[in-house]
Amino acid sequence: MKLLKVENQSAAAIRATIHHRWLLERTRGIAILAPTLHILSALGIAAHPPFFLVLLAFDAISLGTGLLDGSWCAWAASMHNANTVTGMLQGYLAIWLSALHFLSYVGIETAISGWIDLFMIRHRKSTPYSASMASTGFWGGMAVGRFALGVLADKLGVGRANIIYFLIAIALQTVFAFLEGRTTSIFLMTFVGFFMGPMFASGVVLMTRLLPAELHVAAVSFVASAGQVGAALLPFGIGALIQGIGIGVFRFAVINRSTILALMAWIPVSRLQQTTSQQCSPSREGHDREE
Repeated sequence: MKLLKVENQSAAAIRATIHHRWLLERTRGIAILAPTLHILSALGIAAHPPFFLVLLAFDAISLGTGLLDGSWCAWAASMHNANTVTGMLQGYLAIWLSALHFLSYVGIETAISGWIDLFMIRHRKSTPYSASMASTGFWGGMAVGRFALGVLADKLGVGRANIIYFLIAIALQTVFAFLEGRTTSIFLMTFVGFFMGPMFASGVVLMTRLLPAELHVAAVSFVASAGQVGAALLPFGIGALIQGIGIGVFRFAVINRSTILALMAWIPVSRLQQTTSQQCSPSREGHDREE
């Protein structure tokens, strides 16, 4: 990984030389060279060469990535509709990763509310009243979390805050999987809901920061629709697992792993925001000054 980072920085250093002296002007040379490095390196790795050749192949991949990063940002920022082009360039990946995040997240909350009662009654031998309290506590915690944790997200940054919330929620779900007490289960579900509460809003906020204003409505509608797909698929999938394995699988094999999937989708989106601001903002500011 250190080698890849060094090579990426080396590519940034020699990007201008390659761009202006060795190849054609504008972006055509970079557009040819960088993907060629990616393709040839991937083909080489697929052939299972010796390890030192694998390292060289990854080195070439990182060189190609380094060539692309700033070059495409500079090209997009020099276009007539710079904000729109730059937003689309940096935001297309965010849309798909955000869709995966929303699909997992909304699926998790729907699965918890749909199956927690049955799990508490059948597996933890709760009364119907106690089982319903677990579901009520989860949604009540969500409501309080959406009011309380948004302030903390503004101070820490929405990307970092959501990662913290995810990690706490995963830890609470793990404790829930192993502690059998009914009162403890209700308490834990309440706090799981509390820390999962702001995740939907945080996803929307982060995505709107990555995209130009004219794309906000369409992008938010798309990822919200993905969330509804998750709300339909994940509870159905849990039901199929319960049918074949038993209600005990609900504890951690489904909820915990699904939350980890949502976290894995969130991390690159939050890092993409940092990359966008670091690489593209100066070019846009220069373009604005020229106008």
